[in-house]
Amino acid sequence: MRFPFLSRRVQMQAAPPAEQPAALPPRRKRRRAATSMEYVFVASLILVVVIAGLHTFGISVNRLFSANAAATSHAQPPAPP
Repeated sequence: MRFPFLSRRVQMQAAPPAEQPAALPPRRKRRRAATSMEYVFVASLILVVVIAGLHTFGISVNRLFSANAAATSHAQPPAPP
């Protein structure tokens, strides 16, 4: 049994390229670039806040350890029995 529809070869032709103005990229690409820049801006703001918080926390911890070191440096060793 032969299937004639399977033996036919169909020639596919490539569609002509769509013409776009050379000055501006497609609208979708421009919006994607703007959105990615917004994400970079928000991420940089978050990074600045995190760095400032860590800096403040580091100063507080430094003061705590400095006070503890000053208090323990004047301590007398226990007397021998």
